[in-house]
Amino acid sequence: MFVGHYSASIVAKAVAPNIPFWLLVVAAQFVDIFWALFVLSGLEHVRIDTSLASNHLDLYYMPFTHSIAATLFWALIAFFLVRVLPSIKLGVKECAIVALVVASHWFLDLIVHRPDLEITADLKVGFALWDWPLLSFILEVGLVAGVAYFLSTRSQISVKTARYIWGFAGLLLLIQLSSVFLVTPQTVTELTTSALGMFVGLPILVYVTERLSKLMPA
Repeated sequence: MFVGHYSASIVAKAVAPNIPFWLLVVAAQFVDIFWALFVLSGLEHVRIDTSLASNHLDLYYMPFTHSIAATLFWALIAFFLVRVLPSIKLGVKECAIVALVVASHWFLDLIVHRPDLEITADLKVGFALWDWPLLSFILEVGLVAGVAYFLSTRSQISVKTARYIWGFAGLLLLIQLSSVFLVTPQTVTELTTSALGMFVGLPILVYVTERLSKLMPA
């Protein structure tokens, strides 16, 4: 799963409009931020295999980020971080929603990943939709567009919020298209570095957009 992860952020924004969207965008890829850092540091491992259909990643060792146990761990870490940080004033319910967005990462990955998501050391799962490139592309784009429409129909969502969510969805579509038609990174270091740049850059962009939108008239 690539941009489809952010569909969880959009749904959470519809359910809890008072949670800053940039925080939900971080939560959607919280696990993958650490995955990229762990790959770069040698704690986890990935190969690029161009014989694989669609996504060329052979994600053969990532127990610290993409196992079911690790998913629960990172969700709890996210809950306590947003609960205790003084700059993020959220109630228990909102913190739980942020944690659920973090946890959604594993379940969305389950749909597209090949069997590389660890339940136990001897059991890895994945429905392998990546082996059907067109279907996986439709799923990712459909998830983002569908939940953006869902959010825009919520009465408690302001017009400004709906507009920048649709703008965010459009940006995700461009990113997904670029992953299909542009030259992909040729080494693991290039790949993880560029991915990390997106995982960090997107929430920064959303944060700036949210700040600017507060200065604009409705």
